[in-house]
Formats: sequence, C-alpha cells, structure tokens
Amino acid sequence: MTRKMIEIVLLQIFDSFFAESNQVLSSAAEEKARLYYKSCVNYINKKENWIKCLAETSAYLPIPVLSIIVREAMHPSSLDIANEMKKNIQLAFTDNLKTLTWLDNDGAQWVKEKVEAIKYFIAYPDGISNPEKVYEIYAGLGLLEDDYKENRRRVMSFSNDSRNKTLEIFSDLHNNTNWAQNISPYGKNGLYKRCNNQIWIQAGNLQKYDFNPDFPRWVNYARFGFTIAHELVHAFDDIGRK
Repeated sequence: MTRKMIEIVLLQIFDSFFAESNQVLSSAAEEKARLYYKSCVNYINKKENWIKCLAETSAYLPIPVLSIIVREAMHPSSLDIANEMKKNIQLAFTDNLKTLTWLDNDGAQWVKEKVEAIKYFIAYPDGISNPEKVYEIYAGLGLLEDDYKENRRRVMSFSNDSRNKTLEIFSDLHNNTNWAQNISPYGKNGLYKRCNNQIWIQAGNLQKYDFNPDFPRWVNYARFGFTIAHELVHAFDDIGRK
C-alpha cells in the first residue's frame, strides 16, 4: 500500500512542479524532466492501472478509502501520539516567546492567545474506523459491482447536501467542520486556514517514513513534527497574521 501511495504522490508532485517549471528550468532541462515524467505516466497507465482506480476512488469516496487505511495500515496509537506531539510543539513555541527581546509583553500575549486558540484537525475524524458510521454516510449511494460508468454517474450525482447532513455523525467532535471537503486518504500535506484559525494535517503524514510509533521520538519530531511547526508558523506570516 505504501509504495502505491508514493507513486501516486510522485505524479502529483510532478503536476505541481510543471506548473512553475517555465520559471525555473532551461528549455533543455525542462524537456528532460518532461520525458521522465512521461515515462512515469506511461508506466502507470500501461502497467499499473489499479493506481488510477485507487486515485479515482479516493477522489470520489475519500471517507471509505481512508476508513480502510486507518483500520488496516495505521497503528492504533498513532493519532494519540500525534496529538501529544502537537501539544508539546505548541508549548515550546509559546515558551520561546520569553526569549524574544524585540517582542513586547502585549505582543507576546497576543501570540500566546492565538496559538492556544488554534484548532487542529489531524489525519481523520473520530469514528472513521467504524464501518457502520461510514456506511451511514453513503447508504443512499447504491453502487453496482460491475458497471463502472453507472457507478461514476451515481457518485457524481450523489447529493452534496445529503452527504453533508450525514457527516454530522463526525462533526460534533470537530466543531461542525466538513471533513468531506478536507480529507485526503493518502495526501501528505498540511494547511493553515487563517479564516478559521485551524491547522489541517492530512492522513498521509501519519504513514511510515514520516511517522511511526516505533521510531525514536526525535525522528517523529524531525519529520511529522516539522509539518506541524511549519503550519503553526504560517499563523504569523504576512498572510496568516491578518
């Protein structure tokens, strides 16, 4: 499962990279990069069609896919450890304010209050590993076993309003935030939402190589902890501080 996810993420990285490539690459270097990218795409299109299926299923049905990943691939203690790390990073951040000679007491207090008010949404909502709760969300969808085109039509026409109403089984624990619009089963990214003072960390960040309960603590802080700290700093950059 991990190798498959890495290959999908690789293509996503290439897509993002080429959006800016004209500004950073010479034409010769860009052509070489494109040939490598094309070989990756051809490999997946011709030999690994299941990757395309996984990507499409994850895009249209992120909650069921993530539910399977949580049950099958994530350690039960991962989320608890991640939340403990988040608290420690917050504490270290606010403690460090005492060493800043250029920040007066009022400014330091404002920063401290904002940090303590940040709401975190890490990996997945509580209860997602419960198949019955997940089924409740998509009970009205009615997929078929052998008709791809019809299934795609049903998924695309599935009412967002109906789906969002059933998502309330998760929202009471997460400030009525719509997880359906923010879940990525294999995504490895973080986001600071300045309008809501929220930090979102995608589930892929809790997969091995970035996080593992069996790793030494310093390794988890160096990888997963960096992602949390990075998003925390965004709360005070030129955009986030406004």
